[in-house]
Amino acid sequence: MKTFRIFSIGMFLLGMAMTGFSQNEETREPLKLSGPRFGITVIGGDMAKYMETNDLSTYMSQFGWQFETRYFQTKSGYQGLFEFVPLIGGLESKQSALSMNLLVGFRTPLGLEVGVGPNFAVRGFFADDLIATTSMLYAIGYSFKVDEVNIPINLAFSPSSIGSKVTVLVGFNIRQREQ
Repeated sequence: MKTFRIFSIGMFLLGMAMTGFSQNEETREPLKLSGPRFGITVIGGDMAKYMETNDLSTYMSQFGWQFETRYFQTKSGYQGLFEFVPLIGGLESKQSALSMNLLVGFRTPLGLEVGVGPNFAVRGFFADDLIATTSMLYAIGYSFKVDEVNIPINLAFSPSSIGSKVTVLVGFNIRQREQ
């Protein structure tokens, strides 16, 4: 876990340093980039052992919505992002889950993005055992642009004391200016 703490501090410092780009160049108005997300999560560690012992799948479908706001963009195209991503997972199983994710992120002009923030998950709504976990979430992704539509693909890693989760999400959004 010490490695993840060091990584978390490094990501935070990188985010703070990148935010400095906005002070050196003219920023643009906020932009909402919200839209649907769907994908899959793979669960590992002690949580996976518990699930396998109870005949539960360690794979879980995900469906949700990403509420994303670009809070700055420099003239050269670097962007600061804030994201809230609620997801419903595992509806195909008796171990459905709800997760809430908050991320502060950064996107380059080429569409590469990184983000970090807290994850809160509750699973087992339709089973006997209700399990809640909290962890940090580390995400990396790329956004393709097709006209005014963005197509983000993200890979997220969420380690916790009872196991880790790796999630792949894809979605789309249309650019909407703040009113």
